[in-house]
Amino acid sequence: FQIVLHTILFITIGPAAVIYPLESAAVLREYRSNAYALLPYCLSKMLIEIPLLVFNTTILIAIIYWSTSQPMELYRIFWFWAICLIYGWIAQMWGLILGCFYDMATTVFLASISAIPVILFSGCLMTIDAIPALLRPLTYVSFERYAFEGYLHVLYGFGREDMECPEIFCYYKKISKYLKALQMPVIDFEYDLLGLVVWASVMTVAFYFCLKRRVNMQDKV
Repeated sequence: FQIVLHTILFITIGPAAVIYPLESAAVLREYRSNAYALLPYCLSKMLIEIPLLVFNTTILIAIIYWSTSQPMELYRIFWFWAICLIYGWIAQMWGLILGCFYDMATTVFLASISAIPVILFSGCLMTIDAIPALLRPLTYVSFERYAFEGYLHVLYGFGREDMECPEIFCYYKKISKYLKALQMPVIDFEYDLLGLVVWASVMTVAFYFCLKRRVNMQDKV
């Protein structure tokens, strides 16, 4: 399921990062002529991307969830979808923020490069214990960690029965052993959901202030 998060991250952050660099000249001209304030423009840029984000996320999840034979339980499907949607929103805000600071060429480059630390400290590629102790606190500021742990809790928590296995012996047939191997023996879905909501809120507010700062700087030139 790592492919779900990484697909959402890269197909969302890239297009979002070039929105303002493409429109900066028009935005600055209309802002100087008092055609509209920054807040309506900021809200429009966020709201206009929601339908596409919901559509892309839903299609991707429908394919992955069904093809991996996950439990067809409504609450699991809903929360898995919600986690991926919030994660996509954070990635989109991240891309918009990058676009407020750099030109198009630099933004496109940084959009991909800046995702690497988030992935490295998420627990997807290596377990948290494998990360050096000095760097381990950085895992708490990786929003992908909350998404990764959150959807694992949704898929394998909430009293899910043992997985089916045609072999005589399957070590990971028991859900508890699988979660323990991923260093998540304790199910704490609310903590991960709260982390994502906080990240989404902070990034949304940060986008507005970054856009305001960029426009004010250009207006003085």
